[in-house]
Amino acid sequence: MKALSIRQPWASLVMLGIKRIENRSWAAPRSLIGERIAIHASALAPAQLPREIASLALPPIGELTANRGVILGTVRLAHCLYVEDLPYDVRQDPFAEGDFCWLLAEPIPLASPTECKGALRLWDVPPPILSAIRAAV
Repeated sequence: MKALSIRQPWASLVMLGIKRIENRSWAAPRSLIGERIAIHASALAPAQLPREIASLALPPIGELTANRGVILGTVRLAHCLYVEDLPYDVRQDPFAEGDFCWLLAEPIPLASPTECKGALRLWDVPPPILSAIRAAV
């Protein structure tokens, strides 16, 4: 299983189903469309929420940023499109802003986030951690 590291609070928002689009400067591999990928909360310091996002009804920021350096769960990578190719209603999503929009669906959070070192781009979940993820979801 591939994993994608995302800074907090974005990773938690993905797992809550609030952030359904992840923006990247590169396209997702076609072979992963329709597949589940793990969402890893980066160990980096939390990102500041833009004003337009901060105005949404969200859980407290402390709850969103508490877990770092862990796999939070899995999502299905539903599609990957250029932002200008998104359907109009999807383009209105406040998270649709990057070169490539990765459309994420069906989040399954782990009951207990699993500690794991992340990496840039997509990376392979280590076998012992993968076994724990598969047993939990």
